[in-house]
Formats: sequence, C-alpha cells, structure tokens
Amino acid sequence: MTNFVNSEAFFKWYDSVSADKRYDKDKLLDEVFQQYCRTRKSSFELPAEKTVTGKAETYSYEFEDLGKCGGSALFIYF
Repeated sequence: MTNFVNSEAFFKWYDSVSADKRYDKDKLLDEVFQQYCRTRKSSFELPAEKTVTGKAETYSYEFEDLGKCGGSALFIYF
C-alpha cells in the first residue's frame, strides 16, 4: 500500500502548472507512484506539452519504504 502525506501541497503545485484543470486526484497520485517505479527518482515530472508555461515542470518529494518481514509500507511525502 502506498501512503501519500501532505498531498494537498502537491495538488496546489499541480493546479498552478498543469494545463489540465479537470483531473482525477487518485489517478494523478497513482501516476506519481508509477513514475517513481519507472525512474526511481523522487520527483514528478510534468512534460512541457502538459503545462501552462510550455516548459517541463518538476515537483520533488521524499520516498520511503518501511517494508519489513514481507510486508510493504510505502510513503511519499510531499
């Protein structure tokens, strides 16, 4: 299970840079996690074509895996 901490700060940033003002918050958080899994970078990158500035935008966060004994507790701190 992935836990998102202080996600409102991330949504505030996303609202300020994204051209898409109608988005699903749960799907966006899933995309943050999927992007981390693909890149292993603790930052979410929004490509230039999806921003209001026309430039790529990045939001850095902290990722922590507290899994023990076969269990999994993943945290993303915005």
